[in-house]
Amino acid sequence: MTSPLEPNPIPDTIQQLNEELQSNIMLGSSSSSRRMELLECAKQSFDINRSHKKCIVMLAGETGVGKSSLLNHIFNRRLCKVSEVESETRSVEEFTAQVDVPDLDVINLGLSLVDTPGLFDTAGLDQDARNVFAVQTYLSTVLGYEIFPNVVLLLAKADDNRIFGERSRMSMLIKCLKVLKMIDLHRVNLIVVISHARNICGRNAQMLLQEKKKQLQELIRDTCSIEVPVVFVENEPSEYDDMEFDESQGRSTLPSGEIQPQHLFNEMLELLERNNDSFGRLAVLQLLASDDWKPRATSTYKLDASTRDSGPLSKEEARIRSLLEDSGEKSEVQQLLHLHLEDLNVEKFNVHQYDLENICAALVEDHDVSSLDCLRQYSFEDLKTIFSDVYNTDTILAFANIFDLERF
Repeated sequence: MTSPLEPNPIPDTIQQLNEELQSNIMLGSSSSSRRMELLECAKQSFDINRSHKKCIVMLAGETGVGKSSLLNHIFNRRLCKVSEVESETRSVEEFTAQVDVPDLDVINLGLSLVDTPGLFDTAGLDQDARNVFAVQTYLSTVLGYEIFPNVVLLLAKADDNRIFGERSRMSMLIKCLKVLKMIDLHRVNLIVVISHARNICGRNAQMLLQEKKKQLQELIRDTCSIEVPVVFVENEPSEYDDMEFDESQGRSTLPSGEIQPQHLFNEMLELLERNNDSFGRLAVLQLLASDDWKPRATSTYKLDASTRDSGPLSKEEARIRSLLEDSGEKSEVQQLLHLHLEDLNVEKFNVHQYDLENICAALVEDHDVSSLDCLRQYSFEDLKTIFSDVYNTDTILAFANIFDLERF
């Protein structure tokens, strides 16, 4: 029996939760009515394939997009290392905050933010497959395959032009989320977060950001047949004098007038309400959206992804790798590139294998470059003219060097 004088933890299993609900119904005790409200919220969320024990928010995105810094910003303390150049996160790590709510007769109302390894960094497709497998392991062992995260925050960098198109990084990332069954296509749990919003500057900044928002929504509509909200954030608000950054509260004002991260919390609350996810909404209200209390989070789960030093890919990692790469028939140029990449450590050139393969695919599909003779009609400068809006000079130069293309 529960008691308002001695708050109780949330039941560990759904069976225990149902038993407590039935016991309180039979007793008809008005003293535990708020506890009943809590348990009914937990049962309601479980019925829509969410955890009944805590609210789970997962972050996903490619390397350098700002997942770790957003997590730090949400909890208003430095929990994760941050890097825009290479992946600082080669592990799945769950940070959990809990709060006692005597009015609800509960001592461990919890919310977890899960930081995931960045995809498409300089370590190549093998490492991407290892990273995805680590996320898959977390989902299966902590959540169970039948349970979805309450919220998935999918990050895209405001000034990244490589996120559109059928073979774009964003398309591949969404494909990964679908393979992992992180996205609930019936009760949509996905929010797109456009990070580093202040990287888009000038008189047309707001127009360009709105255009990127529209393009991302169209991409996800085409890929998943779902509608998703989009939120803008600035990852380094302290660097801008006009953002009115309040370090003690972890709040800042965007040029649009929105207060971050409160505007993200509000979008999460609206999504949870649409999904009838009462328990998730309760946890966000108590742990994130409250002005009276700031959560203290601790690491409650960590799984390091394997690396090349761990040995060859496991069977499941190899299967995931095959899903990440194009398995269609390859041209002569694509086959030669694949052979080069097997012997080339692209990581030391600070480029990603996936970008080199995309340049090759674009030349084959859009410029009819089917043979090595055709490719050698192009110089490095020709490739810069074609791809400089999408890929950096190091990537284009690495591709030109692989095939010994002329400089001019």
